[in-house]
Amino acid sequence: MKPRAQGSSFQGTLHSVACRTDAAKKQGTIDVFNLRLPARAGTVTGWHRLVVAALLVSWASTAAALEIPVPAERYADPDPAGSVYPDLDHTDEAIEASLNSAIRRNRDNPVPLAQRGLLHFLQGARSRGQRDYDRAFSVGDAEGPERRYAHWSYGWALYGTGDHAGALAQWMTAHRLHGGDPQWVPATYALALWSIGARDVAVDFFDRAARGQPELWGSAAAVDATTAGWRPNERLVMQSLYNAWTAP
Repeated sequence: MKPRAQGSSFQGTLHSVACRTDAAKKQGTIDVFNLRLPARAGTVTGWHRLVVAALLVSWASTAAALEIPVPAERYADPDPAGSVYPDLDHTDEAIEASLNSAIRRNRDNPVPLAQRGLLHFLQGARSRGQRDYDRAFSVGDAEGPERRYAHWSYGWALYGTGDHAGALAQWMTAHRLHGGDPQWVPATYALALWSIGARDVAVDFFDRAARGQPELWGSAAAVDATTAGWRPNERLVMQSLYNAWTAP
């Protein structure tokens, strides 16, 4: 399918916030959303085993209910709506003030609404963030890059709350709205699919990412460099995917 027109003015609408790492800037990587830190390791008791078993059943049910995507052969299409993820410092009042100003100037632009929504999610104000995302999904061109960015951003917001299935659904919507096969898809899908327990498919997507962008995902050193500024559990997922991909 031919990708829809991207719109050369789209990147100018993005709020300019520095990426988390210099490596991300140089490589043009997706600098992902701050997720929760992994739980501290402890003794596995019988009660813990029951909890783990229940979680496994839940993951299996989620994977069964969710539409699991099938990998394309390659993902080579550019997409300014999902290229470099801005690292929003939720403690910086100037960022929120700037986003508020951008929204006042144009209340029908989904981009600053989505960015403020993500900021609220980061601050723990989920209901406020949800209102901004709901507004972002109701304004602008329904098939334009700004709306696509809103879905992509909302996916990261949901992933950060532990709603990995919801995140995947939003990323699939952003993918569909693009109309082609953007470069960000395979690694991002792999992250979500691994997290919901659909690990074979996740590795298939990681394979596409590693073969399509070997400088980002094709070696252990590349994965470490790409994820250098990510939170520990994010890095663990991507390193686990790489290890599974290279396993004999």
